[in-house]
Amino acid sequence: KPYGPFDWIVGSDVLYEKHHPETLASALAVLSGKNGRIILSDPMRPYLQNFVDAMKERGFRYDEVFKTIDDSPTPKEVMILIMNKGV
Repeated sequence: KPYGPFDWIVGSDVLYEKHHPETLASALAVLSGKNGRIILSDPMRPYLQNFVDAMKERGFRYDEVFKTIDDSPTPKEVMILIMNKGV
């Protein structure tokens, strides 16, 4: 039996490789329910914009929030994406 659809999907720091944006966007589009919400955090890795573009192509819209995380010895800025299907 396939998984999903899910009302909520939460992930953190999942864009390591060049192929990840497209693969992740495809999986999230299938796994999220009609009114599902996706929350992902990312330390602004090089492939983040590719992922955002791939999600927009699949009909998702998003809000973004930036947070500074106290990661000793140097704080890091993290982007949090809150996504759902566009209306």
